[in-house]
Amino acid sequence: MTNVNSEIVKDNKIKRVFIKDEAYDRLNTLIVTGVLAPMTKIRVSDLSEQLGISRTPLREAILRLENDGLIISKANRWTMVAPININDALKIYPIISALECLALKEAFDKLTDSDIKELEKINENINSINAKNNLLEKIQADNAFHKKIIDSSGNDEIFPIIKNLKRKVQRMEIFYYDEIQGYSKTYDSHKNIIKYIKNGDLDNSLKALNKNWEDTLEIFHRISQNQE
Repeated sequence: MTNVNSEIVKDNKIKRVFIKDEAYDRLNTLIVTGVLAPMTKIRVSDLSEQLGISRTPLREAILRLENDGLIISKANRWTMVAPININDALKIYPIISALECLALKEAFDKLTDSDIKELEKINENINSINAKNNLLEKIQADNAFHKKIIDSSGNDEIFPIIKNLKRKVQRMEIFYYDEIQGYSKTYDSHKNIIKYIKNGDLDNSLKALNKNWEDTLEIFHRISQNQE
């Protein structure tokens, strides 16, 4: 186990009114981006001092993150950042794909020319970002592309579910970036999705969206096999 380095969080003192929510967001970001690495031991007393908050909201944030599967603990013994289990990705990606395909079905007749242009703009932005230097920015841009489709569905129940699932896989994508970068086809996959939406072809749009997620899932299958 590694301990939290005070240098990591010394500039992250929390000032906002909703302390427990801000504590949750801050810890979530530190974990998902890998700043707090898997198996990092968390000491509430040290972390509360480093973040500049009391222990109560911090404990509430840790409990929420434990429910999310990003933190694990053993009562009265230890609390730590959860290890990464590659098999989780193999379970999660098909769920995300199915939910996004549902969103695209519901959004398809609502997407305007302006919406399509925005999808194109986001995709070009994704292509322009150097992942080696700005990996998180590239992932966030990819998330924005998919969120545009989800939001266009008008179904408010879909995104909160997907957001929680993507938080878990984003952590894996960052952790395994070196293995993923050689296989990524995100930009071209998005171009195909947009092309079929433009053509009014729902069936092929759905196939292209599913293929986008299958490509990423295949990468994790390869990683999993290499670890065996």
